[in-house]
Amino acid sequence: MRKIVWLASYPKSGNTWTRAIITSLKQESESIDINALNTDGISSSRKWFDTSFLYKSTLFTHDEIDNMRPDLYNDTANKVRRLLYVKTHDAQSKNQNNKLLFPDNATFGAVYIIRNPLDVAVSLSNHNSITIDESVMSLCFPHAHLANANRRLNDQLRQKMGTWSNHVDSWTHDMDTNKKLLVLRYEDLLYKPVESVTKLAKFTHLPHDLRSIEDAVKNTTFDTLKSQEQSGAFKEKPAFASSFFREGKSGSWHKHLTMTQARKLINAHREVMERFAYVDSLGNPIY
Repeated sequence: MRKIVWLASYPKSGNTWTRAIITSLKQESESIDINALNTDGISSSRKWFDTSFLYKSTLFTHDEIDNMRPDLYNDTANKVRRLLYVKTHDAQSKNQNNKLLFPDNATFGAVYIIRNPLDVAVSLSNHNSITIDESVMSLCFPHAHLANANRRLNDQLRQKMGTWSNHVDSWTHDMDTNKKLLVLRYEDLLYKPVESVTKLAKFTHLPHDLRSIEDAVKNTTFDTLKSQEQSGAFKEKPAFASSFFREGKSGSWHKHLTMTQARKLINAHREVMERFAYVDSLGNPIY
């Protein structure tokens, strides 16, 4: 029954890049199309919910929907005959029925993609067309959500995120013992691509011979993905964002954050940042 691989991340941490890599590995082709990524949608899809339950999700509150979502994923896992690779920005949490949002019975495994929150703040500012200060605040806000509006219908269901640290901890708190979890650092994809993509391919049961790995790395360089966006629209780009693929670098926060903004993020997330080697034992940035 365990047929779903969750591709989980805080927003702007490399989820789209990871899905592009998986697409290349699955297709074993010379190129990929950013508008036709070969994965299986997002966990918060309102259409998925409505189609599966035959009830409009608009009939339910956010909390009622969360109570139903584990059944959605269990039912889907029961019906499919192959692994599904599903994106999610939700934190792993329990609903009002004390059930995990992403149930173990449906879960083949989870890939958690993590990125330096200093860089996330910059990328999120561009993506959401908000100021850097607003972006920094959002990474530190314990009640942060996506698609939480009650008056305006969103094509996605509400997604609870919490602070950046809350989100990371919700998926990785048992990473040392959880064999169904792979933590993939954005920075390792940049600086150790062959090693990182090999880990991803093996974990997700995709081709992991050297040729497939090297092709996936070549097919999904940042320049390649950005070039596609520049030559044609990318359907996942928010309407008000200047671009989806912005810089694709590590350490760009040095150019965009003030030391006050950087220190606020480090003070809020130091424990988790140190655990994933984004700051040293004194709280100094490593990247």
